[in-house]
Amino acid sequence: APPDAEESALCAISGAIDLLYRDAEGRFVVADFKTDRVAPGREEEATQHYRRQGEIYVRAVRDAFGLEAEPRFELWWLRSGKVTELASEKLPAPQSDQLDLFAS
Repeated sequence: APPDAEESALCAISGAIDLLYRDAEGRFVVADFKTDRVAPGREEEATQHYRRQGEIYVRAVRDAFGLEAEPRFELWWLRSGKVTELASEKLPAPQSDQLDLFAS
């Protein structure tokens, strides 16, 4: 992805999206797997560390596919099984606070 207007021309961005999928409504979702040791129930607090990463991934997917709407960005906490949606000024607001990967 090329740098955005806020980054210098000599900036390089490199990363790998763990999972790109479409939800039930057909909207793109960028999911990033996290193995951090985070206390149960503290996943939401830990998401702030990954805000910039989410913004870059969302922009890259939007630009690559020529999307009008920005995809959602989710952090999948593999140790706890929680999914946290990350929102900012540049990312859409979450539809729900958290999902549980291991719920039946």
